[in-house]
Amino acid sequence: MALRVLHIVDSLGGGGAQIVIKGLLEYQQDPDVSLYVLRSVRDPIAINHSKVTVSHSKSRFSLMPLLRLQEWLGRHPVDVLHCHLFRSQVFGWLLKTIIFRKMKLVFHEHGRVFGSELASAFEDRLYVTFLRIASARVDRFIAISQATRNRLINRARIKEDKISVLFNFVDPRFHDTGSCASQACGSEDTSHDSEVPYFRVGFAGRLVHRKGCHTFLGAADRVLKTSSMFRFLIAGDGPEKHTLLETIRNSPGTDHISYLGQVDNMKSFYSGLDCLVVPSLWEPQGLVEIEAQALGVPVIVSNVEALNEIIHDGENGLLFEPGDAHDLAEKILLLQSQPGLRGKLVAGGLATSRQYEVARYVLQLRELYQQLLCA
Repeated sequence: MALRVLHIVDSLGGGGAQIVIKGLLEYQQDPDVSLYVLRSVRDPIAINHSKVTVSHSKSRFSLMPLLRLQEWLGRHPVDVLHCHLFRSQVFGWLLKTIIFRKMKLVFHEHGRVFGSELASAFEDRLYVTFLRIASARVDRFIAISQATRNRLINRARIKEDKISVLFNFVDPRFHDTGSCASQACGSEDTSHDSEVPYFRVGFAGRLVHRKGCHTFLGAADRVLKTSSMFRFLIAGDGPEKHTLLETIRNSPGTDHISYLGQVDNMKSFYSGLDCLVVPSLWEPQGLVEIEAQALGVPVIVSNVEALNEIIHDGENGLLFEPGDAHDLAEKILLLQSQPGLRGKLVAGGLATSRQYEVARYVLQLRELYQQLLCA
């Protein structure tokens, strides 16, 4: 029996939720799965799927997309309305509460319940309060980690039996090289001098405080005082870019630290590394560490919720104390000095990455939908 699902999201601007939606729709190519986008933006993420509708509205405060979405659902009834991010959740809740009462409503929690580095305390409290109020009409919350599940329970007072944990998947393009090790895959990388045997340490992420790039740079200074045979590479953009560049300019090891900006070919970036560092102060889940692992790159991550659900110290990566640049530097030096440890972590990381394939995700999501319809 066909299972009709509509995903809704505020916009196709760059973000984790949009990447998940893109991968999900493009992998399935299911004519019974559609996407409704509430707002058009400049340079949207392109999604190769026949059932994508984008509203012409450009304002995030307009109610016109709500009326258009109501009309769409009237013409195309669905079994499940799957809502991503705050505005979509508000619209989905209103539509189920007022009109489409038999429709199953799913809220996908991508991590906003942790808080937002760009939102005020009032906005964060508003979001949590809305989740609490809306939960009576929501049939299922999807949390992207156990840590996210715990925040839904503790902050928004969502009932445990309404939450399912479904870790995000990794883009299939990161899996298509099999067991390729980082050194063998890096032929396209031009960010380091191939004639010098540098140990290349990378950071990838949005340049905001919680991503911990300041810890990464602090560790770089400590490592470079010990040895000059390291290069530190930073990929990403964000509001702390100028502070980051100033820190690099004032670093005694500035010649060994490279800021690459926003990198389009992340596969090439990872493949040119000897290890990836994820120094986040908190994360709802995190994907960069799994993307790197899929390409045979060992990882060092901060010992925080969600990340330590995926990375187990000494088995598929190394953990360090969050915010502790000295501890991170020690772990980088340890990894560089022990080829046997690197080999163990590469093997463990490849095995870990296979648990986050899109095919498995699609099956789990469909089972979740079927359970809702049978309830």
